[in-house]
Amino acid sequence: MTSTLLAGLLACSGDPPEAPVPEPVDCASLTSIQERDQCLWQEISELPSDQSALVLDKAKGIQDAMVLGSAVDSWIRAHAGDLRREEGMALCNLLSGPEQHSCRRRLLSPHLQH
Repeated sequence: MTSTLLAGLLACSGDPPEAPVPEPVDCASLTSIQERDQCLWQEISELPSDQSALVLDKAKGIQDAMVLGSAVDSWIRAHAGDLRREEGMALCNLLSGPEQHSCRRRLLSPHLQH
């Protein structure tokens, strides 16, 4: 019995198995609009400030206005200080109403940039 307990302890003492790394997902291949929009939101959130053209391209693929607003607003908040005005305005122009106004204000007001 002691040898069984010792064998069990030794088996558990090693490093835990590594979690499998998920395969990259092609957002365009997702059939659910909600899943595709969330996937694009995630991809946008990971892009650096020098990728505004790619952000614009991906944002155009988001169909849900709430997800689009969140994606653009979050990215502008994170990168407003690093963007050229034209780049930021192109992103803000994807939005409408109060969201567009707020986006433009954040982009053009230095005291609102992080």
